[in-house]
Amino acid sequence: QRLFQSTSCIHDFLDEKEAKENASKRLRSLYSAENNIVNAGYELLNMFIYPNIIYDEELTEKRKSEALSKIPLARGVVLKEQRIVDSHEIITDEIYTKIRSLRVKMYEEGTARGFFGLVHYIGKALFICLLLFVMFIYVFIYMKSLFYDNKKTILILSIILIEFIFASAIYRFGFSEYIIPTTIASLLFAILFDSRIGYVGTIVVALGLAGMMGSEFTLGIVSVITGLVAVYSVYKVRQRSQFFRSIFFIFFTYVISLVTMGLFKFAPFEIILEDILYYALPNSIISPIITIGMLYIFEWGFGITTNMRLLELSDLNRPVLRELAIKAPGSYQHSIVAGNLAEAAADAIGANSLLARVGAYYHDIGKMIKPEYYTENQTGTNPHDKLAPSMSCLIIASHVKEGVELGKKYKLPEKILDLIRQHQGTGSVSFFYELAVKQTDPKHLNEMDFRYPGPKPQTKEAGILMLADSVEATSKSLKNPSVPRLREMVAALIESKFKDGQLDECELTFKDLSLISDSFIKVLVSIFHTRLEYPAQSKEPSNKEKMMEKVANNKDSNDKENVSDSL
Repeated sequence: QRLFQSTSCIHDFLDEKEAKENASKRLRSLYSAENNIVNAGYELLNMFIYPNIIYDEELTEKRKSEALSKIPLARGVVLKEQRIVDSHEIITDEIYTKIRSLRVKMYEEGTARGFFGLVHYIGKALFICLLLFVMFIYVFIYMKSLFYDNKKTILILSIILIEFIFASAIYRFGFSEYIIPTTIASLLFAILFDSRIGYVGTIVVALGLAGMMGSEFTLGIVSVITGLVAVYSVYKVRQRSQFFRSIFFIFFTYVISLVTMGLFKFAPFEIILEDILYYALPNSIISPIITIGMLYIFEWGFGITTNMRLLELSDLNRPVLRELAIKAPGSYQHSIVAGNLAEAAADAIGANSLLARVGAYYHDIGKMIKPEYYTENQTGTNPHDKLAPSMSCLIIASHVKEGVELGKKYKLPEKILDLIRQHQGTGSVSFFYELAVKQTDPKHLNEMDFRYPGPKPQTKEAGILMLADSVEATSKSLKNPSVPRLREMVAALIESKFKDGQLDECELTFKDLSLISDSFIKVLVSIFHTRLEYPAQSKEPSNKEKMMEKVANNKDSNDKENVSDSL
């Protein structure tokens, strides 16, 4: 009964085996010379030795938890401006504990000075460096081209630094942490790069700010949630007016996050409402507005081409496109149709359809230097008839270089200039090469002299533009185009570019090429729908159709030839 009323150590008790061994030793010490008595006594005691105290693990753990819960988290309270220790006063254990507690609090608030303050700042700096290291490891693994682009790397660091400067200034003026425009970095990352950098950058900035603010990880959680929603709100943004949608998304997310965290921390409703109205609402409005202003600076300073910039370049009334329409109308029409083909193909494989379309608009601007040398602009005479094939090839290939020079003159972004450079790759000007072979001994010809200077397409959009350019130009030469003929033509052109190695350096897969082919056919069918012949239609044309074809072609042909042509 005494054992149940007091607390004893578990090691003070014996288990069944230990109790029997102890009884045997006791008997042997009492009756060392009488083995029979020892054995009989052991057998008799063995019948009565059994556990009478059972260990209750559940009850024990419960009592441990109760005991731990009674231990106070703080040993006392020190009021603001209260003196902790005076000069020449002996520092007791209690005073030392108060001083240590004050130092920890100063570290959290970033107000520590001297050696320990320096150590604290070094810790914060190492924490931010660790976050940046993780971010750039992600970039290195999944976005190698961005990792090796020094200009864009500096841009990423600049955005993070600006965010930290905003936070530091607001904190020093004593405002609430929820007025810090944390979503500026999220919006800039998503627009200037893509959503992947937006998501990773948001997490890095949010955790970095939480560490800077003295381990205020409530701010970190709210910043992560609102930042991720901000990235989503500008996904594939193409107009600056879409930022008004971001204001709503950001504010709504702030409301949900602050109410959730407030309830979690048992904050008074008045405090939650104050955070929402006085801090979250202005923050939600100011952040997108500041982002719009900073976009102009970063686009100009770092040469970044955003979707909004591309949308501005898609205006067909821009001076360079109007000049192309006047000087080389055939090339202008070709570029518009190629843009439709490229946009559809890019949409089909998930590439940047706006970049593909705008790049197609400008890819042949070099042709307006000598428009009469290109078939689509010729109205009668062909100046190539009076030139050697090698000279004709030089003129044809020069439109790439001249297009780049014109692009620089009209200050086109680097992404568009890259598409102009790459849209022909190192492809062969086969017509003039074959003509030269007929006129000259092949031994004296170098096939490389009849190729474009390159480089080959480096991106999906450049590869799509190359294919769209060839498909549009070749489709014009088809007589009586039908769906099977269009499909055969597209497949042949794609196979030709692939075998020639023109697609080796871009990221197009066989699946992508299949989807691109299907999208091209859909667009071509819509273009030629007024004169397409489908397999289900009668193979034998009517007499009226035969007569119209004879007049259109201005030549005589019999019915059998007409049927063969239509097929």
